[in-house]
Amino acid sequence: MTDMREELAKIIAFSGRFAADISENADDFWMHTSNDRQSLYLKQADAIIAALPELVKPLEWVGPLAGIWEAGPRFHGDCAAYKIIWNLGRNETYTCYFGLVRLGVSQNLDAAKAAANTHHRAQIMAAFGLPEQEGSE
Repeated sequence: MTDMREELAKIIAFSGRFAADISENADDFWMHTSNDRQSLYLKQADAIIAALPELVKPLEWVGPLAGIWEAGPRFHGDCAAYKIIWNLGRNETYTCYFGLVRLGVSQNLDAAKAAANTHHRAQIMAAFGLPEQEGSE
């Protein structure tokens, strides 16, 4: 099985073929593409992959309601995918959760939201089989 990078490169190559080309699909076209052209298409795929994390829409937060902010799709009727709970009794910190998994404790609400968004982006990139890009927030 090929990786997402190569699959994107094949799609780019196949979509730009001449009308007279008789290749049946992207894999067939790729087999007859020169190494120089494959390298070019792989670079184009790299550029697309590098842009993907910035295209992930940030979570939209609702709250606070009793010291709880929520974001993401709702499960089982009333449970949001992401929650941030204000820990008033613990030095006023903010604990971020994804479902029942605790993602971490932050000193302020903005840092907790950033942690949730980083996790959200990483989950989406992982669904495509792509690692989270270094330095993206």
